[in-house]
Amino acid sequence: MSMLTRLASRRALAAPLLSARHLATRRVLPAGTRIPTAEDAASLPRHVRELSGEALLILVKSGPEDSSAARERLLRDVMHIDGVKYEDAADKVEEMARYNYGRMGMLPYEVGIQTAITAGWLSIPLVFSYTVAKKFNDVFVTAEPPDVGEMDTILEIGSWTWGWMEPPLGTISFFLLCMQYSRDQRLNMGQKPYTEWYKSQRADRLAAAFPAYTTEIVRDYAKATAFDHSDCDGIDDMPNDPNATDADIADTGKARSDVGRQLCCWRSASWRR
Repeated sequence: MSMLTRLASRRALAAPLLSARHLATRRVLPAGTRIPTAEDAASLPRHVRELSGEALLILVKSGPEDSSAARERLLRDVMHIDGVKYEDAADKVEEMARYNYGRMGMLPYEVGIQTAITAGWLSIPLVFSYTVAKKFNDVFVTAEPPDVGEMDTILEIGSWTWGWMEPPLGTISFFLLCMQYSRDQRLNMGQKPYTEWYKSQRADRLAAAFPAYTTEIVRDYAKATAFDHSDCDGIDDMPNDPNATDADIADTGKARSDVGRQLCCWRSASWRR
């Protein structure tokens, strides 16, 4: 009998024992243990709009910022202050989301992302490609070329290029390590790094533009959506009016498409903010 056959036989014999032990463990509960009932399952909140105000507050303040909970708090605040229905409050929140949109503050992140991707991919041919390394050497380094037979493998090429690639790569790595350590110490001292400063600036700006609403709720929403602009072209999962016809729903979809096209103008103007 082969090894595979013996293993298959052992597994087949052990399977009933394992299944019985698993069922016994799964079904036997300590005395007095309460398990969910059908009523509990039916009352389970299935959307953020079904949560209580206290639950929304905990989600927003527990961090990191929950954009859906912050949006729901703002919707309810607009309902209370303006005296409008839930669906109508979404129009005001969309207006606030478009006002809160801004790309200039995100420019450092986008530049950093593109720079890191470009530098990372370029470092590979600069170290291991003889063709690229030779051109780089002729223009920027002017080191002695390797002897014949010393560039047969990529590792030999790397040992040659590492003579001038190690200083910049090592210096950049040490610089980033120092910056990360500095940022950690600023956080330990309670200081705000750029991200928190940017969010606070957006929050102050939005709260000043809409002073009629609760400042804390508006600020929480601005911080939670500082990098999330999905509300600008319509809030998803809004309940439809039970009395609305198919034509009304179609008109609503068209209106939101128009808002999405108008958003391009808002984005262009936001670069100047």
